[in-house]
Amino acid sequence: MRTGAKTSVVADAASVGSDAGSIRHEETLIEVLILSVTLSERRKRICSGMKSMRRVKSCGVILFRRRPELGFLLMKHAHRFDLPKGHVEPGETDIECALRETWEETGIERDRVTLDPDFRYEETYYPVEPRFGTERVEKTLVIFLGWVEGTDPIRVTEHQGHEWRRWQPPHDIQKFTLNPLLAAVEAHFAKTQA
Repeated sequence: MRTGAKTSVVADAASVGSDAGSIRHEETLIEVLILSVTLSERRKRICSGMKSMRRVKSCGVILFRRRPELGFLLMKHAHRFDLPKGHVEPGETDIECALRETWEETGIERDRVTLDPDFRYEETYYPVEPRFGTERVEKTLVIFLGWVEGTDPIRVTEHQGHEWRRWQPPHDIQKFTLNPLLAAVEAHFAKTQA
């Protein structure tokens, strides 16, 4: 996530409410964001001594629907959840990549997805990328927020399955990427619905 986005999410979380439940919820949002910042800084320190690193970018969409209830799409791997996303191809914009990957991994056509122009989540981390052997890379993940109407069937191509998860924050699904992303979406919803 970009530094500016972290700052605005914390500010939004602090203004949500004042009852005991809201305060605990605000603390949870802030803890997730601090964890995200702390881990990002730790990864940078670990990798700062390395020679120049290959950079890769992956883009995707967190898809929401309003019916039959407000929910978002998760793709299933054997031991974790994921989003429809993938690597940017030469000459492709981040949005083009995100929509192409969504179509390839879910079967949802690009013209069925309406992107929220005010939401963009970014995170950088330093994994070993299997396609480059044992080489550690600087990987930037970009996630857009998209809406789909109706209940089109999902065509799973690269995952073991999928699940429409009910939107009922705060969510504790996966410590890395998903939890900070969902906290950012929650803050965005609070800001845009105010």
